Amino acid sequence: MDKKMRKSYKYLILILVFSVAFSSQARSEISINLETASPSEIFRHANYLEQMMMYDGADKSKLKEESMYYFLVAAERGHVKAQRFFGGRALGFGKSRNVELGIKWLKIAASNGNVPSMSILGGHYSFNVVPDYYLAMEWYKKASKLGDGYSSQRLGELYEKGLGIEQDFAAAAKWYELAMKQSANKYGIDKLAKLYKEGKGVPKNLVHSLELYREALITQDNARGLNTSIADFYENGLGVEKDLRKAASFYREDAMRAYYLAQLRLGQMYEEGRGVPQDLNAAFALYSIAATCLYYGALSTDEAINSRERVLSKFSGTESFSAQKSIKTYREAIIGNFGLPEACL
Repeated sequence: MDKKMRKSYKYLILILVFSVAFSSQARSEISINLETASPSEIFRHANYLEQMMMYDGADKSKLKEESMYYFLVAAERGHVKAQRFFGGRALGFGKSRNVELGIKWLKIAASNGNVPSMSILGGHYSFNVVPDYYLAMEWYKKASKLGDGYSSQRLGELYEKGLGIEQDFAAAAKWYELAMKQSANKYGIDKLAKLYKEGKGVPKNLVHSLELYREALITQDNARGLNTSIADFYENGLGVEKDLRKAASFYREDAMRAYYLAQLRLGQMYEEGRGVPQDLNAAFALYSIAATCLYYGALSTDEAINSRERVLSKFSGTESFSAQKSIKTYREAIIGNFGLPEACL
Protein backbone atom coordinates (compact mmCIF):
# COMPACT_ATOMS: atom_id res chain seq x y z
CA MET A 1 0.00 0.00 0.00
CA ASP A 2 1.56 3.31 -1.05
CA LYS A 3 1.87 6.36 1.17
CA LYS A 4 -1.02 8.24 -0.47
CA MET A 5 -3.41 5.31 -0.03
CA ARG A 6 -2.39 4.83 3.64
CA LYS A 7 -3.13 8.50 4.24
CA SER A 8 -6.57 8.13 2.65
CA TYR A 9 -7.36 5.12 4.85
CA LYS A 10 -6.20 7.04 7.91
CA TYR A 11 -8.63 9.87 7.17
CA LEU A 12 -11.45 7.41 6.46
CA ILE A 13 -10.92 5.66 9.81
CA LEU A 14 -10.89 9.01 11.63
CA ILE A 15 -14.15 10.01 9.95
CA LEU A 16 -15.79 6.70 10.88
CA VAL A 17 -14.62 6.92 14.50
CA PHE A 18 -15.93 10.49 14.75
CA SER A 19 -19.27 9.53 13.19
CA VAL A 20 -19.77 6.61 15.57
CA ALA A 21 -18.79 8.71 18.58
CA PHE A 22 -21.09 11.55 17.56
CA SER A 23 -23.99 9.21 16.77
CA SER A 24 -23.62 7.51 20.18
CA GLN A 25 -23.49 10.88 21.90
CA ALA A 26 -26.51 12.10 19.94
CA ARG A 27 -28.50 8.95 20.77
CA SER A 28 -27.67 9.38 24.46
CA GLU A 29 -29.18 12.86 24.28
CA ILE A 30 -32.47 11.82 22.66
CA SER A 31 -34.25 11.45 26.00
CA ILE A 32 -34.03 13.92 28.86
CA ASN A 33 -35.70 14.18 32.24
CA LEU A 34 -37.17 17.66 32.46
CA GLU A 35 -37.74 17.33 36.20
CA THR A 36 -34.06 16.92 36.99
CA ALA A 37 -32.36 18.56 33.99
CA SER A 38 -30.86 22.04 34.37
CA PRO A 39 -31.77 24.81 31.90
CA SER A 40 -28.30 24.42 30.31
CA GLU A 41 -28.83 20.67 29.81
CA ILE A 42 -32.23 21.29 28.23
CA PHE A 43 -30.73 23.94 25.95
CA ARG A 44 -27.96 21.56 24.94
CA HIS A 45 -30.55 18.85 24.25
CA ALA A 46 -32.45 21.22 21.96
CA ASN A 47 -29.22 21.91 20.08
CA TYR A 48 -28.57 18.17 19.63
CA LEU A 49 -32.02 17.73 18.15
CA GLU A 50 -31.27 20.49 15.66
CA GLN A 51 -27.96 18.82 14.73
CA MET A 52 -29.75 15.53 14.11
CA MET A 53 -31.82 17.27 11.43
CA MET A 54 -28.71 17.20 9.22
CA TYR A 55 -28.71 13.39 9.00
CA ASP A 56 -30.15 11.75 5.88
CA GLY A 57 -33.59 10.30 6.52
CA ALA A 58 -34.15 12.41 9.64
CA ASP A 59 -37.72 13.52 10.33
CA LYS A 60 -36.81 17.20 10.11
CA SER A 61 -40.30 18.46 10.84
CA LYS A 62 -40.60 16.42 14.04
CA LEU A 63 -37.09 17.24 15.20
CA LYS A 64 -37.64 20.94 14.61
CA GLU A 65 -40.89 20.84 16.58
CA GLU A 66 -39.18 19.02 19.45
CA SER A 67 -36.15 21.31 19.47
CA MET A 68 -38.41 24.37 19.60
CA TYR A 69 -40.25 22.83 22.55
CA TYR A 70 -37.04 22.29 24.50
CA PHE A 71 -35.69 25.74 23.60
CA LEU A 72 -38.93 27.17 25.02
CA VAL A 73 -38.68 25.11 28.20
CA ALA A 74 -35.09 26.27 28.74
CA ALA A 75 -36.13 29.85 27.96
CA GLU A 76 -38.94 29.73 30.50
CA ARG A 77 -36.43 28.53 33.08
CA GLY A 78 -34.27 31.58 32.52
CA HIS A 79 -31.65 30.36 30.03
CA VAL A 80 -30.79 33.57 28.14
CA LYS A 81 -29.34 31.89 25.04
CA ALA A 82 -32.44 29.70 24.81
CA GLN A 83 -34.56 32.83 24.98
CA ARG A 84 -32.61 34.26 22.05
CA PHE A 85 -32.62 30.98 20.07
CA PHE A 86 -36.34 30.41 20.54
CA GLY A 87 -37.17 34.03 19.78
CA GLY A 88 -35.00 34.10 16.66
CA ARG A 89 -36.44 30.87 15.31
CA ALA A 90 -40.02 31.90 16.07
CA LEU A 91 -39.31 35.10 14.17
CA GLY A 92 -38.04 33.10 11.18
CA PHE A 93 -39.88 31.15 8.52
CA GLY A 94 -41.98 28.01 8.20
CA LYS A 95 -44.67 26.44 10.37
CA SER A 96 -42.96 27.41 13.62
CA ARG A 97 -43.06 31.11 12.72
CA ASN A 98 -44.81 33.22 15.32
CA VAL A 99 -43.71 36.85 15.08
CA GLU A 100 -45.44 38.02 18.25
CA LEU A 101 -43.93 35.20 20.30
CA GLY A 102 -40.53 35.71 18.69
CA ILE A 103 -40.46 39.40 19.56
CA LYS A 104 -41.60 38.64 23.11
CA TRP A 105 -38.72 36.25 23.82
CA LEU A 106 -36.12 38.34 22.04
CA LYS A 107 -37.12 41.30 24.20
CA ILE A 108 -36.83 39.12 27.30
CA ALA A 109 -33.36 37.99 26.21
CA ALA A 110 -32.41 41.59 25.44
CA SER A 111 -33.60 42.70 28.88
CA ASN A 112 -31.23 40.07 30.27
CA GLY A 113 -28.33 41.71 28.42
CA ASN A 114 -28.22 39.45 25.35
CA VAL A 115 -26.70 41.68 22.65
CA PRO A 116 -27.45 39.42 19.62
CA SER A 117 -31.15 39.61 20.53
CA MET A 118 -31.01 43.40 20.34
CA SER A 119 -29.39 43.19 16.92
CA ILE A 120 -31.95 40.64 15.70
CA LEU A 121 -34.78 42.92 16.82
CA GLY A 122 -33.13 45.79 14.94
CA GLY A 123 -33.00 43.62 11.86
CA HIS A 124 -36.62 42.58 12.24
CA TYR A 125 -37.84 46.16 12.38
CA SER A 126 -35.60 47.39 9.53
CA PHE A 127 -36.20 44.48 7.12
CA ASN A 128 -39.84 43.86 7.95
CA VAL A 129 -42.48 44.01 5.21
CA VAL A 130 -43.54 47.32 6.77
CA PRO A 131 -40.28 48.63 8.27
CA ASP A 132 -40.20 50.64 11.47
CA TYR A 133 -36.83 52.34 11.22
CA TYR A 134 -37.35 54.27 14.46
CA LEU A 135 -37.59 51.02 16.45
CA ALA A 136 -34.81 49.48 14.38
CA MET A 137 -32.47 52.35 15.31
CA GLU A 138 -33.43 52.05 18.97
CA TRP A 139 -32.44 48.39 19.12
CA TYR A 140 -29.33 48.82 16.99
CA LYS A 141 -28.17 51.67 19.25
CA LYS A 142 -28.65 49.51 22.35
CA ALA A 143 -26.55 46.75 20.81
CA SER A 144 -23.95 49.19 19.51
CA LYS A 145 -23.60 50.75 22.97
CA LEU A 146 -22.68 47.27 24.23
CA GLY A 147 -20.00 46.85 21.56
CA ASP A 148 -21.81 45.15 18.68
CA GLY A 149 -20.00 46.12 15.48
CA TYR A 150 -22.67 44.74 13.16
CA SER A 151 -25.34 46.94 14.75
CA SER A 152 -23.07 49.97 14.38
CA GLN A 153 -22.66 49.14 10.70
CA ARG A 154 -26.43 48.84 10.28
CA LEU A 155 -26.86 52.28 11.88
CA GLY A 156 -24.37 53.65 9.38
CA GLU A 157 -26.36 52.12 6.53
CA LEU A 158 -29.58 53.72 7.79
CA TYR A 159 -27.89 57.14 7.86
CA GLU A 160 -26.23 56.59 4.49
CA LYS A 161 -29.50 55.63 2.80
CA GLY A 162 -31.70 58.05 4.73
CA LEU A 163 -33.96 55.32 6.08
CA GLY A 164 -36.13 56.60 8.92
CA ILE A 165 -33.83 59.58 9.34
CA GLU A 166 -32.43 62.41 7.24
CA GLN A 167 -29.62 61.19 4.99
CA ASP A 168 -26.29 62.05 6.58
CA PHE A 169 -23.10 60.67 5.04
CA ALA A 170 -20.85 62.16 7.75
CA ALA A 171 -22.87 60.43 10.48
CA ALA A 172 -22.77 57.21 8.44
CA ALA A 173 -18.97 57.43 8.25
CA LYS A 174 -18.74 57.83 12.03
CA TRP A 175 -20.89 54.76 12.62
CA TYR A 176 -18.79 52.77 10.16
CA GLU A 177 -15.61 53.86 11.94
CA LEU A 178 -17.10 52.76 15.26
CA ALA A 179 -18.13 49.41 13.72
CA MET A 180 -14.54 48.86 12.59
CA LYS A 181 -13.17 49.55 16.08
CA GLN A 182 -15.72 47.25 17.69
CA SER A 183 -15.15 44.35 15.31
CA ALA A 184 -11.43 44.46 14.50
CA ASN A 185 -12.27 45.82 11.02
CA LYS A 186 -14.78 43.08 10.21
CA TYR A 187 -17.80 45.38 9.97
CA GLY A 188 -18.12 48.82 8.43
CA ILE A 189 -14.80 48.78 6.62
CA ASP A 190 -16.06 48.21 3.07
CA LYS A 191 -18.87 50.70 3.65
CA LEU A 192 -16.38 53.35 4.74
CA ALA A 193 -14.15 52.50 1.79
CA LYS A 194 -17.05 53.29 -0.55
CA LEU A 195 -17.61 56.67 1.10
CA TYR A 196 -13.92 57.58 0.70
CA LYS A 197 -14.07 56.49 -2.94
CA GLU A 198 -17.07 58.73 -3.62
CA GLY A 199 -16.12 61.55 -1.25
CA LYS A 200 -19.39 61.37 0.66
CA GLY A 201 -19.27 62.44 4.30
CA VAL A 202 -15.47 62.28 4.20
CA PRO A 203 -12.85 63.88 1.92
CA LYS A 204 -12.45 61.90 -1.28
CA ASN A 205 -9.36 59.71 -0.93
CA LEU A 206 -8.93 56.95 -3.52
CA VAL A 207 -5.69 55.66 -2.06
CA HIS A 208 -7.20 55.24 1.41
CA SER A 209 -10.34 53.75 -0.07
CA LEU A 210 -8.31 51.06 -1.83
CA GLU A 211 -6.37 50.38 1.37
CA LEU A 212 -9.63 49.82 3.23
CA TYR A 213 -10.98 47.48 0.55
CA ARG A 214 -7.74 45.46 0.69
CA GLU A 215 -7.96 45.26 4.49
CA ALA A 216 -11.59 44.15 4.19
CA LEU A 217 -10.50 41.20 2.06
CA ILE A 218 -8.50 39.97 5.04
CA THR A 219 -10.94 40.73 7.86
CA GLN A 220 -14.33 39.87 6.39
CA ASP A 221 -15.62 36.31 6.36
CA ASN A 222 -17.45 36.69 3.06
CA ALA A 223 -15.26 38.56 0.60
CA ARG A 224 -17.70 38.29 -2.30
CA GLY A 225 -17.88 41.65 -4.10
CA LEU A 226 -14.76 43.12 -2.52
CA ASN A 227 -12.50 41.88 -5.32
CA THR A 228 -14.82 43.55 -7.82
CA SER A 229 -14.55 46.85 -5.95
CA ILE A 230 -10.75 46.57 -6.00
CA ALA A 231 -10.73 45.59 -9.68
CA ASP A 232 -12.55 48.82 -10.54
CA PHE A 233 -9.60 50.84 -9.22
CA TYR A 234 -7.15 49.03 -11.51
CA GLU A 235 -9.45 48.93 -14.53
CA ASN A 236 -10.01 52.69 -14.44
CA GLY A 237 -6.75 53.87 -12.86
CA LEU A 238 -8.40 55.27 -9.74
CA GLY A 239 -5.64 56.31 -7.36
CA VAL A 240 -3.33 53.68 -8.84
CA GLU A 241 -1.69 53.07 -12.18
CA LYS A 242 -4.13 51.52 -14.63
CA ASP A 243 -3.50 47.76 -14.82
CA LEU A 244 -6.02 45.74 -16.83
CA ARG A 245 -4.34 42.41 -16.15
CA LYS A 246 -4.59 42.99 -12.42
CA ALA A 247 -8.19 44.13 -12.80
CA ALA A 248 -9.07 40.94 -14.69
CA SER A 249 -7.43 38.88 -11.95
CA PHE A 250 -9.54 40.52 -9.25
CA TYR A 251 -12.73 40.19 -11.30
CA ARG A 252 -11.97 36.49 -11.80
CA GLU A 253 -11.84 35.94 -8.03
CA ASP A 254 -15.41 37.18 -7.62
CA ALA A 255 -16.66 35.66 -10.88
CA MET A 256 -15.74 32.25 -9.47
CA ARG A 257 -17.76 33.16 -6.37
CA ALA A 258 -20.90 33.55 -8.51
CA TYR A 259 -20.83 37.36 -8.23
CA TYR A 260 -22.91 38.80 -11.04
CA LEU A 261 -21.10 42.10 -11.63
CA ALA A 262 -17.69 40.39 -11.71
CA GLN A 263 -18.92 37.87 -14.28
CA LEU A 264 -20.27 40.69 -16.40
CA ARG A 265 -17.09 42.79 -16.18
CA LEU A 266 -14.76 39.85 -16.79
CA GLY A 267 -16.94 38.81 -19.73
CA GLN A 268 -16.51 42.28 -21.22
CA MET A 269 -12.74 42.04 -20.83
CA TYR A 270 -12.65 38.68 -22.61
CA GLU A 271 -14.96 39.96 -25.35
CA GLU A 272 -12.79 43.02 -26.00
CA GLY A 273 -9.40 41.45 -25.23
CA ARG A 274 -8.59 43.93 -22.46
CA GLY A 275 -6.20 42.61 -19.82
CA VAL A 276 -6.73 39.07 -21.12
CA PRO A 277 -6.44 37.46 -24.56
CA GLN A 278 -9.66 37.92 -26.50
CA ASP A 279 -11.82 34.83 -25.98
CA LEU A 280 -15.43 34.98 -27.15
CA ASN A 281 -16.14 31.51 -25.73
CA ALA A 282 -15.15 32.65 -22.25
CA ALA A 283 -17.13 35.89 -22.66
CA PHE A 284 -20.21 33.96 -23.81
CA ALA A 285 -19.91 31.53 -20.89
CA LEU A 286 -19.60 34.30 -18.31
CA TYR A 287 -22.49 36.30 -19.76
CA SER A 288 -24.64 33.17 -19.90
CA ILE A 289 -24.03 32.26 -16.27
CA ALA A 290 -24.62 35.86 -15.18
CA ALA A 291 -27.87 35.92 -17.19
CA THR A 292 -29.18 32.65 -15.77
CA CYS A 293 -30.55 34.03 -12.54
CA LEU A 294 -30.57 36.97 -10.18
CA TYR A 295 -27.77 36.22 -7.78
CA TYR A 296 -25.08 38.02 -5.81
CA GLY A 297 -24.72 41.64 -6.86
CA ALA A 298 -27.52 41.61 -9.44
CA LEU A 299 -30.58 43.84 -9.52
CA SER A 300 -31.32 42.95 -13.14
CA THR A 301 -29.82 40.48 -15.60
CA ASP A 302 -30.76 42.52 -18.68
CA GLU A 303 -27.22 43.66 -19.43
CA ALA A 304 -25.89 40.09 -19.20
CA ILE A 305 -28.67 38.79 -21.46
CA ASN A 306 -28.02 41.49 -24.07
CA SER A 307 -24.26 40.87 -23.92
CA ARG A 308 -24.76 37.13 -24.34
CA GLU A 309 -26.94 37.64 -27.41
CA ARG A 310 -24.42 40.09 -28.87
CA VAL A 311 -21.57 37.58 -28.58
CA LEU A 312 -23.75 34.69 -29.78
CA SER A 313 -24.49 36.57 -33.00
CA LYS A 314 -20.75 36.47 -33.80
CA PHE A 315 -20.59 32.65 -33.73
CA SER A 316 -21.08 30.11 -36.49
CA GLY A 317 -22.88 26.83 -35.68
CA THR A 318 -19.69 24.97 -34.74
CA GLU A 319 -18.39 27.86 -32.67
CA SER A 320 -21.71 28.06 -30.85
CA PHE A 321 -21.38 24.41 -29.79
CA SER A 322 -17.87 25.10 -28.48
CA ALA A 323 -19.19 28.10 -26.54
CA GLN A 324 -21.83 25.93 -24.87
CA LYS A 325 -19.06 23.62 -23.66
CA SER A 326 -17.32 26.66 -22.15
CA ILE A 327 -20.44 27.38 -20.08
CA LYS A 328 -20.21 23.90 -18.55
CA THR A 329 -16.53 24.41 -17.71
CA TYR A 330 -17.15 27.72 -15.94
CA ARG A 331 -20.20 26.41 -14.09
CA GLU A 332 -18.25 23.44 -12.78
CA ALA A 333 -15.49 25.76 -11.61
CA ILE A 334 -17.96 28.02 -9.79
CA ILE A 335 -19.78 25.08 -8.21
CA GLY A 336 -16.44 23.71 -7.04
CA ASN A 337 -15.62 27.02 -5.35
CA PHE A 338 -18.76 28.33 -3.71
CA GLY A 339 -21.75 26.69 -5.37
CA LEU A 340 -24.60 28.04 -7.45
CA PRO A 341 -28.28 28.14 -6.51
CA GLU A 342 -30.37 25.37 -8.07
CA ALA A 343 -31.99 27.80 -10.49
CA CYS A 344 -28.59 28.48 -12.04
CA LEU A 345 -27.62 24.84 -12.69
